[in-house]
Amino acid sequence: MLSEQVPKDVKMTKYHHKILFDNTSLETKDALMECNRKLQNNMIEHTYNLYRVKIISSKDVPDLKNIKIIMDKKNFDLSRETVNAMKIVTFEANDDTYKKPLKKEKTFTLPLHIHPGKSCEFSVSYRSKAFSDAFSGKKDYKQIAIDRVTDELIFDISLTENMRKQYYISKCDENDDSGSSYDFQIFDGSQERMKLAEKELRILEMVPGYNDNNKNLTWAINNPKIGYKYRLYFTLKQITTDN
Repeated sequence: MLSEQVPKDVKMTKYHHKILFDNTSLETKDALMECNRKLQNNMIEHTYNLYRVKIISSKDVPDLKNIKIIMDKKNFDLSRETVNAMKIVTFEANDDTYKKPLKKEKTFTLPLHIHPGKSCEFSVSYRSKAFSDAFSGKKDYKQIAIDRVTDELIFDISLTENMRKQYYISKCDENDDSGSSYDFQIFDGSQERMKLAEKELRILEMVPGYNDNNKNLTWAINNPKIGYKYRLYFTLKQITTDN
């Protein structure tokens, strides 16, 4: 059976990505990113030692010193790791036509040391200026690639503090190739749209939902497919006297 061919040695039981716009966002036009993961080691005799974290953006990736790690509810100091346990890569691909960065990537490894049959929960947080288009009222998005068996993927975008008084989360004004407003799309490794997978989620009603008077946007997907990239579209609109 196909399900027997899916690698299940180490499973992601939770993948919760939060984007928080707060008081600092009003001044610096950035957002607090927080990605919570819970990994389960299903191997009987082997410890799962290192997990590679990859942060990708076309606009902004953080310096290592600005990344905060919490592992099993305790702060983790990245600087204490040896060079053998920590690999840091920043990658920029330049388009010869437009002469601008297409992708920036920060990669490093975390020593989880998950014993057989056990799990480990950790979060990676940092501030990012990746959503400058959203602040301008233009189409923006967050994309997450799935590279292992995952029980649930959750996108969670929220406005807090004074951001709630000045902005709200909105659908994009632009329409996609079908004439519908951008809400979500799914791509494979070749950046081709996986429209059957999109249709399946709509049938199952696993679609983005606006809450709290458009101050929160969430999208929860059960059992996202390995090798697919899930993209959630949104923008920010300023509150006027007419709103």
